[in-house]
Parts: sequence; C-alpha cells; structure tokens
Amino acid sequence: MELAISTCYDYSIPIEQSIEYISKAGFKFVSLGGRQDHSQYHKEWGRSRIVAAAEKFGVKIDSIHAPFDPTDDLTQLEEVLRHSAVIEMKRCITACKELKVGIAILHLNSFNTSNISERLKKVRESLTELLDFAHDNGLRLAAENLPGDNSLIILKYALELFEDDYLGLCFDSGHAALNGDTMELLEKFPGRLLAIHLHDNDGKKDLHQLPFEGVCDLPNLAAQLNKRKTICPITIESEVAHSAYKAPEPFLSQALEAGNRFREMLKT
Repeated sequence: MELAISTCYDYSIPIEQSIEYISKAGFKFVSLGGRQDHSQYHKEWGRSRIVAAAEKFGVKIDSIHAPFDPTDDLTQLEEVLRHSAVIEMKRCITACKELKVGIAILHLNSFNTSNISERLKKVRESLTELLDFAHDNGLRLAAENLPGDNSLIILKYALELFEDDYLGLCFDSGHAALNGDTMELLEKFPGRLLAIHLHDNDGKKDLHQLPFEGVCDLPNLAAQLNKRKTICPITIESEVAHSAYKAPEPFLSQALEAGNRFREMLKT
C-alpha cells in the first residue's frame, strides 16, 4: 500500500527542493498539488523538471491534483466558463499520461455551491466529455468529497450516473469530518475508492493539519478500510500553515510518522 505526501505541504518551497525534502524524509511516493504555478506540471518544461527531480531523488509521482480554483469549477452555469474548466482538467489528464501517473484527483465543483439542479446538468456534461478523454488516455479520475451538502449531492449524483471504471472516489478525511457522517461515502460506494487524502482538522475549519493533530475519526476510517481486500494509495495532504511543525524537515518527519501510525491500524 502506497503512502505518498502532497507537495501542497508548503508551496513556498520550489518543486525540486520540495521533492528533495520529501525523499530525505523517507517518502517514496509524491502527489503533485493542485497549484499549477508551483510545479508547472501543465507545461512541457515543467514536466521535464519534475521527471528530473523524481529520478534524482528516487521517488515516484503517483497522482496529480487538478486545479480547483473557482474558475476550474466543472459545474459553472456560464457555458464558456464551464468549457474552460473542462480544458484545464484535460491539461491535467495529459500531464498525468506524460508523467506516467495513473490517477488525477479533481474537485467537481467549488465550495459553497448553489443552484443545485442546474449544477447537476453541468457536471453531467463535463464528466461525459472528460471520461471519454480519460478513456482515450488510459487514466482514472478520482472525484474528491468536499464540505457542504450540495457538494455531496453533486458527487453522489456523478458516481451513481457514471458507473465507470474510469471515475471513482478520492475520500478526503478532513473534508468528511466537516460533513458530520464521515463514513457515508465509503459505505455507499464501496467499490469506487481510488485514493485517500489523509489530513486532520478541528471539526470546524479545513485546516489540513497532520493526521492525529486534530479531531478526525481516523480509527473509524481505518476500520472501514479494513473491510476491503486491498487498500488504495494514501496521500497525506497536510500543510505547514496550521500544523505545530513549521519547518519542512520536522514537518515531513512527523508526516511520515503519522502516516506509518495510520498504516499500523490497517490489516493490509
């Protein structure tokens, strides 16, 4: 079972140095965060730089997070804006293929989404196009659970509508804790789990703390995962901003320790 960490832990650190720190901490897998201006994964020269750093420091890029600014919302009501968001997702899929990464993580919509009935129509249009593109490129899309009732409605609708090997779930532990019933998605879609984002918070704000720094029910998450024969890749998606550890080296050391502590709860 793969344990990765996202480069979102500190976007102020240049991507090559970030990968070096990650490798020296003992991680073998890296997930590229959703800020394209950090890694430049959407540009050819940026991908070349990422490949060189990964080879130099002996790590593998196992997933890429698609951009998730409001302009990248796949449910936007204005058609020209929705189409622009689809193009951004396709850039991420193309980058995944060129970097030999099998999974792209995406947000279907922005936080605090309204006009739900119209949004459902738009996500259907967007995913119909994106899944065809994912098929053509041999890539799987993992849609992430976001805070808010409407976001959950959109995600459930998409997973029920597209019963497709190329569309699955990225279960985000921190976001789930903000929605109350943390395990509902894992119970409802047991065969669709493609990735896990592991981080913590205070139950009120999306703080992206290290696992076990907050109140998220991680033992319950482990119990749910132990019902499965195999466990999908796990990415620690924590950030230094709200952690007790601010410098990269101690932060990453604690991240690996927390990840291994969680893995010890797992049977597989």
